[in-house]
Amino acid sequence: MQNREFRDKEFIRTLLWIEENCPLWETICGHGKEDMTMRGFQCIMGILEKESLYTIMMVFMTVYKDVRYVNQGLEKMFINMLKREWENNKGIKMVEILIRNLD
Repeated sequence: MQNREFRDKEFIRTLLWIEENCPLWETICGHGKEDMTMRGFQCIMGILEKESLYTIMMVFMTVYKDVRYVNQGLEKMFINMLKREWENNKGIKMVEILIRNLD
């Protein structure tokens, strides 16, 4: 029951944030995507992080993943995560996860 209450509160909080930040939400969803600068992307990511809106952050990164600088940043992040995982667990778990997700 607590988990559902938390999800409901987070959903309402997200809806209220979208209502209060409609132009920003449109940008997050890809409106004007071709005009997005790296600095603008960083600024929006900072706003979302400050508000702990991690689901919206994931939407934003997914919508903009084909933008060169976002794609490069995600690749660097993946390489760092892979390196850390390999150092901690010899990468076995990471390889298993990759193989499972290739279906």
